[in-house]
Amino acid sequence: MAEVSDNVVQGNAAGDEPAAERMSVLAVVALVLGVLSVFSCPVPVLGLSLGLFAGVLGLLALWRVSRSKEKMRGKTPAIVGTVLGTLAFLFGVVMIVGITMFVKAAYRYAEPMLALQSGKVEEARVVFAQAASAQLTDEVSKDFLTRVEAQLGKYKGGPTDLIDFAKQAYDRVSVQGAALSNVPSTTNEVPYPLPVDFEKGEALLIVILDQREANAQFQYGKITNIGVTRVGVADIVWLFPIDSAKKNGGAGPTLIPESGGKF
Repeated sequence: MAEVSDNVVQGNAAGDEPAAERMSVLAVVALVLGVLSVFSCPVPVLGLSLGLFAGVLGLLALWRVSRSKEKMRGKTPAIVGTVLGTLAFLFGVVMIVGITMFVKAAYRYAEPMLALQSGKVEEARVVFAQAASAQLTDEVSKDFLTRVEAQLGKYKGGPTDLIDFAKQAYDRVSVQGAALSNVPSTTNEVPYPLPVDFEKGEALLIVILDQREANAQFQYGKITNIGVTRVGVADIVWLFPIDSAKKNGGAGPTLIPESGGKF
């Protein structure tokens, strides 16, 4: 009996008692990233990326904890991090898809620039509201392009991806704030500035949309006027000057305070 007692004492002294559970580092990291991903949701790309990492690390932490045979803890933070990360990831996906669809729809209103530049006035008229379409003649188109190309050269197009669109829109609208403040809007006619590029520099294409003529094809309305302003220049070159609109009974946009088509 003495030998048995000695063995028990020796065994306990040798550290045969179960070791204390330790916290999973992956679980803690997943929780932190999950919380950060939720707070980063206003920036869809960042929120989506952090959410993805949080979800993956959370699942990996759960797998490690389950295989540790109770030597590791951290299921709760791992689960919370995974859930938060997944929600942030899904929110980011929805936001990016939604913004991408908006950008794609918005740049349909830049297509008339290419059509006019190619001499396809009839094709451009499809995007214009009824009254503005009636005013859009070959002569009006040529005069507009002459004034635009004198400042900016040929139209090249807009940004090709979401990140470029967001950056260019923010930067250019900030710079052109003074010029844009002179663009009037009404309940039915709303201006939309789109970042675009020309041969001679960066610009904003301002489309005035009549929301009363919105349809399935043109969700935000149809164009009543188009303006182009070069970044760093206060002038806006408009397709329809105010005098032209007044000659048609005021049916068109009345945006220009002078016949030259500029502010």
